[in-house]
Amino acid sequence: MAGGVLAVTALVYLRGLANGFVFDDHDMVIANRFIGQWSFLWKSLARDSWWFMDPTHLPASSYYRPLQDIWLGIHFQLFGSNAVGWHATMVGLHLIAVRMVFKIAARLTREDYAALAAALLFGLMPLHAEAVVWASAIPLPLSGVLELAAFYLFMARAGAARRNWALALLLYAGALFSHESAVAFPALIGLYVLLIETDPAARLIARIRAAIPGAAAFAAETVTYLTLRRLVLGFISRPNALSHLTGAQAIATAPRVVMTYAALLVMPWLAGPAHQVSIVTSVAAPGCYLPMAALVSCGAILFAVLRRDPRARLYLFCTAWMVVALMPMMNLRGLFEHALVQDRYLYLSSMGWCVIAADCGLRLYRRGATARRLTLSAGAALVALYAGALWMAQGFWHDDQALALACIARSPGDPMWHNRLASALEQRGDLTGAERELKISLSLDPDASFTLYDLGLLHVRMGRLGESAGELAAGIKHLPRPVAQNYLMLAQVYDLNGDYARRDAELNYAESLPGGAEAVGLARAQVKVAHGDAAGAEAMLRGLARQYPRDYLVWTSLGRALAAEGRNEEALASYKQALNLTPAAAMPHFFSAQLLHAMNRDREALDECRQVLAAAPNDPRALALMTEIEHGATPH
Repeated sequence: MAGGVLAVTALVYLRGLANGFVFDDHDMVIANRFIGQWSFLWKSLARDSWWFMDPTHLPASSYYRPLQDIWLGIHFQLFGSNAVGWHATMVGLHLIAVRMVFKIAARLTREDYAALAAALLFGLMPLHAEAVVWASAIPLPLSGVLELAAFYLFMARAGAARRNWALALLLYAGALFSHESAVAFPALIGLYVLLIETDPAARLIARIRAAIPGAAAFAAETVTYLTLRRLVLGFISRPNALSHLTGAQAIATAPRVVMTYAALLVMPWLAGPAHQVSIVTSVAAPGCYLPMAALVSCGAILFAVLRRDPRARLYLFCTAWMVVALMPMMNLRGLFEHALVQDRYLYLSSMGWCVIAADCGLRLYRRGATARRLTLSAGAALVALYAGALWMAQGFWHDDQALALACIARSPGDPMWHNRLASALEQRGDLTGAERELKISLSLDPDASFTLYDLGLLHVRMGRLGESAGELAAGIKHLPRPVAQNYLMLAQVYDLNGDYARRDAELNYAESLPGGAEAVGLARAQVKVAHGDAAGAEAMLRGLARQYPRDYLVWTSLGRALAAEGRNEEALASYKQALNLTPAAAMPHFFSAQLLHAMNRDREALDECRQVLAAAPNDPRALALMTEIEHGATPH
């Protein structure tokens, strides 16, 4: 029957296998120029989780999750840009979590049928869609599985104490290196001993003393992790750089966030990629004291109901599990203020709810024939509702456009998602639609420098260079931390407008920024190609290739320079070298396809186009080139 639960869970998750890469996946996988290198794995142990964005300016984020990057690196080696393999392993990981929930629930409830029901609810929980079908969400399910396994081994330590203790500590170390929320795990261990293992008739102080050794062993690992985190990042925690949330606002908003999570657990069919939570500015505001009053009332009712219940300790522990597992997510200043509530944050926490619901259902089932019929009918309806909602929720993560549309439907006033929809439309070649969404985003947040900059980039692509120069300049001026690439885009526009003095000024300034030397070298070479000096560009790029032999962008640019000189075979070799370094990069595949078509090698050109579409399914350039080839058009 446990196998049947796993089979049903796997069957419902089949829809997610058709999903592509979404949102952060593009930066973490597709555009990550280091992910194809084996050194990516060990470098991730000593750097923050986003170090590959700008290795010269670290830390690039507030996250230290080395196992996340190692997972991504290994999957890239195994599957490249084939998203099916990535999704399949995440479903497999979730099935392991379902199995662990069954085993833990069986020990907690001492009822196999309650454990089966808990595992089924956990497996089909619609809230888990985000964590299971979005590749970049891997830290939460990975950490969750490792914590569940460590917890089960701790529960079963009496059978093989030395082995189980060692494995539990090892698994917990992996959980810490997957996601920082695992720091709450020692509290779960202590509460388990205090509420479940010890004799309730014993004095409280004696029960607390019994709980300390187990919790302390895991707490020592937590301290070691926090020390390493401090050494790598330079801090243990800091506010999100893009958040304007103050400490007072975070405290006032916390009750509303907790109530939203409670509502999601009770009504998981509300699962989705966005949950609009308005910022509360004061603890005296209704948005603070009303949710707080509701939480206190729920706690009082729970206490009154459980005070004399024979399963009170079990339900109290499961409630504590939900609260404690969620506590690290309440560091609201460390989150994006537009994403204070996320489904994936309930991945581990939801186990407590599943156990309570399953055990209560079994108790009701045993109250008589009428209760059995009622329980079976309600249970079947609930499972069907979960399965249907889970099937639908996976579709939110199918591609960037589906994700953005789903988020706008839930939070129409959020400028970020209009910006993301613009990006998705631009990738599909709908430049007019992209411009419309960017203007909506700007109307919602006129001070959004990122959106103004993105609008400038779009106008470059639309050939409206006069508008783009001013938009790019204004956007860069207000960016919190402009990088060299921002100034290079502005330099490119000035070059296209024939304003060479401003072009050179922007290039010189960009060169002085971290990582600017290589980027400006590439830009100067591209300028030479654009102005017909392919030989001069080649000479520059040869020097860059000697200086940065592992950068696929250098080899791609060299290929373009060689193609401009008519040295086609050498150009193809250069593109091949770029792809050896970063096999999933769309750019060298596209330029290879373009050149092969010009050489009348259309079968190979089509293969390269398919490689582009594997990484970016709606790439308009690749789609247009494939159409041109299939219709037998003359290369241009």
